[in-house]
Amino acid sequence: MKTFIARSVLFWVGFAIVGELFFRFVVPGTEVPITEQNKDYGFLHYDTSEIVSGYFTTGRLPHERYYWEINNEGFLSHHDYKTPDQREKPVIAYFGSSFIEGFYSNIDEQIAYFVEECIGDQYEVYNFAFSNSVPSEHLAVSRFARDKYEPDIFIFFSAPWHLKLSTKKVPFRKRFSINDGEVVEGTVGDFVYSRLKRTVKYSAMLRYLYLNARFRLNILNNPNEKKEAEENAAFINPGTINQSDIELREKIGDYLVRTLREENPDATIIMAGGTPYSDNYPEKLELENRILKDACERYNCDFLNVSQVFKKEYELHGTSFYVEGDPHWNTQAYRVIGHAICAFVDSLNTTNDDAMEVNAEE
Repeated sequence: MKTFIARSVLFWVGFAIVGELFFRFVVPGTEVPITEQNKDYGFLHYDTSEIVSGYFTTGRLPHERYYWEINNEGFLSHHDYKTPDQREKPVIAYFGSSFIEGFYSNIDEQIAYFVEECIGDQYEVYNFAFSNSVPSEHLAVSRFARDKYEPDIFIFFSAPWHLKLSTKKVPFRKRFSINDGEVVEGTVGDFVYSRLKRTVKYSAMLRYLYLNARFRLNILNNPNEKKEAEENAAFINPGTINQSDIELREKIGDYLVRTLREENPDATIIMAGGTPYSDNYPEKLELENRILKDACERYNCDFLNVSQVFKKEYELHGTSFYVEGDPHWNTQAYRVIGHAICAFVDSLNTTNDDAMEVNAEE
């Protein structure tokens, strides 16, 4: 009996070692950082004291590996962020979700990199995007960025369903609610990262099974995940959007843009919206993006329609903007957006210079 137990232990130890080596070097399991919470401002970012670099992979037989790094503030970036007294150039800060965060590209192929490629002599570019975040959270992060880094230009990317999703309650994430017809910012509960999930992050074999192969156990994952996903889909995009649903989104969009303008009176604020263009996805602005565009006109902000720049690139080169087998945007999408931001900022600077000349002449 003792011999059987000893052999069993040796077998499973050997299996674990072989599995770790196999899923670390042969079929690499994806590597991801550990999440933590900024309790002062109420937003999530990545822990800078543990896993700060790695390779992100997708699928059961990952053929692409994307190298990422976490900087001093816990966001994906190829450089640390500097406070005003540490730098010489003004800052462009952008905010958004996983579509622009950068895990699906190498660290030197992100939006920030492509913007700095063309106007890096004029600006530093800081990425404050974070996976699964929505505009209510972007507002919270923008307050942190404003207080510590004082950006001259704020750019907010919003997916076509994110305004309403900003009212879907998640205890440890910043959310909006409606009280007596007015938008109210909710309180944020504490975020706790379980030891079990932390252990998973350090094991290549467990990461592969959990994140690549999507093999989920109830102790690691919410057993109601499918039900919640269906509820989210219905919450975000009901079969028929009625007038009350439109009014909710309009209130959220108006509050968001108005608050950003009030809290950053001297900064340039750009709301960016739209979707990658292709034969299957013609150029259009979804309801929520139109709402943000209208709000920008009311509060002296700017709107960047990324659908237009995607369309131009697609018609010229037939470029695909999605990661293969995944709905996230790829490096080509980041390149197009980065260069569009450069052109947009240049146009704003030109307009401001012309206005200053006119005022001087008067």
